[in-house]
Amino acid sequence: MDKPSDEQIAKVASELNLIFVAQCDRLARALLSESGAADFASPEQVSELELTKLRIRHRANVADLSAAVAAARIAGATWAQVGQAVGSSRQAAFERWNKAVKAYENATREGDQIAEDVLDKYDPFGMKLSPTVAQFLSVDRDSAVDRD
Repeated sequence: MDKPSDEQIAKVASELNLIFVAQCDRLARALLSESGAADFASPEQVSELELTKLRIRHRANVADLSAAVAAARIAGATWAQVGQAVGSSRQAAFERWNKAVKAYENATREGDQIAEDVLDKYDPFGMKLSPTVAQFLSVDRDSAVDRD
């Protein structure tokens, strides 16, 4: 049996990251919908959505939370809210992620494209999904999640 190549591993890791990000978004929306924030139309609701995604990623022990922190900050979350979401102080959150957030903000202002997540940079195939992953992402899996 041949061992998988580094390119194959990178592609699978990138696809797994996309699945995780999509599922994190679905779960955060479902949790907030249960508490009455269903339309996500107001800036406060968008900020709460991004903070909820950050909390989920933090609890799931995602190593690099920079993209989630940047999304929360861009959506209007304070450093105190970010710190609370990851179990640290406002100052600790600021010191850890301020440079990453500034890079995202600058890229957004300049219209540059930057990777949404750290694993994206390991996708040598240009974010092309395999048919299996594309099918997974198009299926609504919220009904399969036990919330009891």
